[in-house]
Amino acid sequence: MDGAMVVILRHDVDNGYVGELGFGTLRRKFVWSLNYYREYGALGDRLPGIVQLKYLHDASRLLEVEENLGIRGSWFFRTRTKPYPALEDRILDLGGEVSFHADHTLDEKQFLSDMKYTLGESTPLGFTKHGSEVTLEKARNQHVEVYDASNCLALAKMHNFKYFSGNGTAPEQPSKIIGGVLYFPNAFWMDPSFMNDSKYTLDWLKRMQKDTDIVVLVHPREYTDLFPKIQRKIDSFFEKIDEVTSFASLLKSRRLI
Repeated sequence: MDGAMVVILRHDVDNGYVGELGFGTLRRKFVWSLNYYREYGALGDRLPGIVQLKYLHDASRLLEVEENLGIRGSWFFRTRTKPYPALEDRILDLGGEVSFHADHTLDEKQFLSDMKYTLGESTPLGFTKHGSEVTLEKARNQHVEVYDASNCLALAKMHNFKYFSGNGTAPEQPSKIIGGVLYFPNAFWMDPSFMNDSKYTLDWLKRMQKDTDIVVLVHPREYTDLFPKIQRKIDSFFEKIDEVTSFASLLKSRRLI
């Protein structure tokens, strides 16, 4: 992988509970309520998840597929999707990366507090940001903090992160090093609603991979029966694309760490 271009597999774990169609109506409503109140309600985002109630089951299932294929990706967890030890161990045993998906980057103290809660004493190499809205009005409507890539890069530089992966939607744009931080401005979003899906196809990705490192963003929720078309697209991605790796492995291969 030293000189070759690669696809970096990024998983932003947004949801603690996902009510799949196969759960049945009552169970789906119950799971949906758990997730809603952890996200927006009085339960708070630091309430421990209950594995027996299918906490992070979507991430576990996607990881199982990648385990069977020998694919090592980077997994980014929010405070409300804090990984339980067995899931974290599976990712690390596979050779993957466990990292941080930040809800808050405008308040440095909260950013650091959230990261410590989510990952414990582990120090991640890099992070991603939850939410892509760049205006305050749209961010409030989506219940997220404004996305400011320059602010995220400043945090990364200040705290000696090695990389930051951004939320842009022009995946052909190359990475760059800014202030010692490897910055990927964009990603190839597996969900077609975020990009020009007629242009950015898997065939396009396969062609571009020869000349450019590209981040591919797959949310575990997309690999459920709620999104059958995206699930099939992810399976096709696994079949078609070579040299899929994690950010950590890329940094090691390029001797950046």
